[in-house]
Amino acid sequence: MSEKSKPIRPLNRRPSEWSVSELLQKCMQTPTDELAWTEFVNRFKGTVKKGVMQAALRLARYNAEFDGLSDTLIEDLSQAVYMRLIHKNRQALRQFNGEYENSIYRYIIIIAINVVRDYFREVRAYKRPDVMFSLDELLSRGGEAPDPQSHDAAFLLTQTDDPKKIITVESLEEMFHQVPVWTNKDRDITVFKLKYYEGLTNKEISRITVLQLSAEGVGASLNRTLKRIKKILQQRKRRE
Repeated sequence: MSEKSKPIRPLNRRPSEWSVSELLQKCMQTPTDELAWTEFVNRFKGTVKKGVMQAALRLARYNAEFDGLSDTLIEDLSQAVYMRLIHKNRQALRQFNGEYENSIYRYIIIIAINVVRDYFREVRAYKRPDVMFSLDELLSRGGEAPDPQSHDAAFLLTQTDDPKKIITVESLEEMFHQVPVWTNKDRDITVFKLKYYEGLTNKEISRITVLQLSAEGVGASLNRTLKRIKKILQQRKRRE
């Protein structure tokens, strides 16, 4: 039985005694339940900060443009995680469907990874051109993609002037939203971005314990995501 489908017990106890499903139910109410959100922050602030710091320290190693971490930045990124959770009428919270009580911790850390990744991407955007992927390269590999550190420069950066031959990061983001929900979608997309946006190797990604993937599992995750992207690209070409 999923966390959301478990019966809700009367909330006549202290907030600290509420189950995860009870707490989330209260947090998703309108108007905002301040008591519930205070409990949410108190209960998960350590998880949020841990996710932010681990992701920031890891990504900083691969970004020469980054000047370093500060307490203020960690706090700002932590607040951004909460903002991501309540964005669009608490959409991220509503999408949570953890099977176990502690699934919420893993879910929050994945959101923290995405928030930090987005921040580093914005930092890089001021100093680097937008990354573009070769559409032909994606379509020709049967769901497989070259390592971004390899000599397949056409995959990561293309000089073509034909807009039909390139796909930008923004286009990829749109595709991710187009694909119906699949098992572990958030994790697969996170793995894809760590690999092809941040340049981490499969082994480095597998060391992120919250993802719970071996290096081989990372490869399988990437293959699933690339196959879905390929399917969308093929459908797009048929419509042209």
